Order: sequence, then structure tokens, then C-alpha cells
Amino acid sequence: MANAPMHPRSFATGLVLGFVTLAAMLYAVLVAGCNKSNATREDAGATTAPAASTAAAAATAASPAVQRARKPPSPREVVDAWNAAHVKHDAKALASIYAPQVDFYGKALTGAQCVAAKKAAFAKSPDYTQSVRDVVVGEDGVVTFTKTSTIAGVSKDYPAVLVVEDGLVAAETDKVTQANLAAQAAKRAKWCETDGGPNDTIVSPYRISAHEAQERARLSKYFTDTFQGPNPWYADLDEVVCPTKCDRAAFACGYGLGVVAHGHLTADPLSTPTWNVIDWVYVDAMDGTLWYDQGPDGKWQSSEPLPPLADK
Repeated sequence: MANAPMHPRSFATGLVLGFVTLAAMLYAVLVAGCNKSNATREDAGATTAPAASTAAAAATAASPAVQRARKPPSPREVVDAWNAAHVKHDAKALASIYAPQVDFYGKALTGAQCVAAKKAAFAKSPDYTQSVRDVVVGEDGVVTFTKTSTIAGVSKDYPAVLVVEDGLVAAETDKVTQANLAAQAAKRAKWCETDGGPNDTIVSPYRISAHEAQERARLSKYFTDTFQGPNPWYADLDEVVCPTKCDRAAFACGYGLGVVAHGHLTADPLSTPTWNVIDWVYVDAMDGTLWYDQGPDGKWQSSEPLPPLADK
């Protein structure tokens, strides 16, 4: 039997439905592809970002600046760099070696002042050169060595010292300079004593001399009552400590006087005499007050005004 012809409206409806179904299928495929592409990009980003961060961190860790900040040069390396800068007369290199504050041959200078002093020395002796040997690195960055300085063909050795702190030179000196400074300090500390004569020197702001302080202290009630009496020792004020500053509140503006007992260890008057410091007193060099009975904290507990000398 022959098939019945399809109605035109039914054919059109089926065709539309077919196109709609095909479009839906294509849309689903496209959406799935986009989602997969996005997921791939996100996964790649998640994998790449840590790698980039790790590379940046490694580059930073390997940076010379970071390495220098983390580990300063050793004291021996600093000494070698310091020596090389002197040989080359390289002030810029020295500026990177000195600390901001330097104990420079007994003077407190800034690093810039040290460099300026070196530049002046190089200008004065353009042929200057040096070398170091026998380098010994001690505790706390103290480095001792022999420095050979050569000027105009003449060489001289110095027992030198550098103190290195955090990779920088914090102190520079030599033992010859140290000995000279110590001798000068000792001389200043003995300014009030005169060899072979009375200690009559008076230096401002002090108003009495060491000799006057001794003479008046011998007349004091404390000295007479305490040390003048029947005993086998003869006591006198033979030791003097000169003041080097004037801080009256700290008892640092006067003379320290040692009470020395002279005598014999035995009853034999021909035996070798000896002496011992048995006490200390302090005389204020401004007003002539005698202080005694020094406490554990170093402060004097008792005092009395000194009597004047008979001839004054």
C-alpha cells in the first residue's frame, strides 16, 4: 500500500525541531571545551606562580648585597682590604672599611675624618707604600700584625693593631703610639709632683698645691689623733694622686694622699726599714677640706676643714 503524503505543516515542524536539537548539542560541546580550556589555564597558573616565586627568592638569596649583609667579611679579610687600600692610596675603598666612629691612634674620629687624614698623608708622601705580616686574629676582632711602612725608599716596622667589628675597622693604632700615649697620660697624672722639690705647682681651677695639701693635712685633727702617738711606726703623707678633672660631687677635684707608715719589722734599729700605705685621705683642692673614712662605694664619710699654714 502506498505511503500517505506528509502534511506540509508537520514537515516544517520536524525540521525546526531538528535544527534546535543540533544547536543545543553544539552549544554543549562549546561550553565543555571552554571550561576545559579555563581549567587548563588555571592549573598552569597554579603550577607556574610558585615556580616564579621560588626563582625570585633564589635570585634574592644569591644577591651579593644580601650575602654581604648576612655575612660580613672576616677580620683577616678586613685587614687585607685595609692594607690593599693603603698600597693603592684608595680613599674610596677606605671609606667603605672604616666604621662610623673610630678610635684612631688615641683620638675619637668619624670614619670620614679618618679617610681625610689618610688622604692628606697620601698627598704628603705620594710614594708611600706598606705591607703586613705576622697577622694574628685575637678575640673580639682584635688583630695584631707587623706593618712595614716605606717612604722615600726607607722602611720602618710598626707593631700595628686593628679592631674589627661587624666587618668594619672600629679602632686603628700601633704599639709605639700606645706607649707614647701611656707615657703622656702618666706625665699628666703626675703634674702636681715635682722631683727633688716641693709640690707647689698650682693649675687652674685648683686653688692649692699638693705640697700645701700635705702640709695642712699633717696639722689636721684627724691625722694628729689617728697617726701621731706612741707606736713603732712613723706615719707621714708621702703618696700623692694628682687630680685630672674637677668634679667635686664625685670627689674628683683634689689630691689623694696616702698615709705611709715607716719603720722596722724587728726591734733592731739597724734592720732594713720598710714602709706601707696604711690609709688614704682626700683634700679638696678648691676649699681645702680634708675627707677621710672612705666607704665601700668610694665616697668619703667624714670631713674637717684644714687649718691654714702658719706662714699664710
